[in-house]
Amino acid sequence: GRNEDALVLYRDAYRLRKKVFTEKHPDTLQSMANLSGALQDVGKLDEALPLQERTLELHRDLLGENHPNTLICMNNTALLYADVDRLDDTIKLFEEVLQKMRTKLSDTHQDTLIAMGNLAYFYNVVDRLDDAIKLGEERLAAEIGNRGEDHIIVAACHSMLGTIYFTAEDHAQAENHFSASLAIREREDASAW
Repeated sequence: GRNEDALVLYRDAYRLRKKVFTEKHPDTLQSMANLSGALQDVGKLDEALPLQERTLELHRDLLGENHPNTLICMNNTALLYADVDRLDDTIKLFEEVLQKMRTKLSDTHQDTLIAMGNLAYFYNVVDRLDDAIKLGEERLAAEIGNRGEDHIIVAACHSMLGTIYFTAEDHAQAENHFSASLAIREREDASAW
């Protein structure tokens, strides 16, 4: 399929850039990340993981711990860890990403809020429900402050909190958040007409 065709191109681009620029060149780093993502897309996780880990190691060494590209690479590595059921590593990296984004950007910067959502989701997966709720509520409040009550991202935050509260068996709170999400989506649909 198309993913396999793309994989061939990503492999070729990585090999060529590594040969021409060396492994430590920014273009080669991008090709490494692209190849790792393509391998992940076709389910070749055993090949994707060492490449992604090497990519992260090089980002940290060459760009520094707090560089935006390093943070993106950390995020992608955390997601790959989740795909191979290394959830403790996933959470550890997402916690590190969130802490760095809070420090470097702010608590209400969009990238920080996305990191909050990622971490809250995985806290829910591993039944750290109090942590998931706290982070989900913090993100919801920040998104409302940034975007207003009726934004589709706010609806997504309500939906995620509904799921977390449902998992925590707080069905009243779950229903409140699911209802709020649905109401925003219905208003969004109505305004599109």
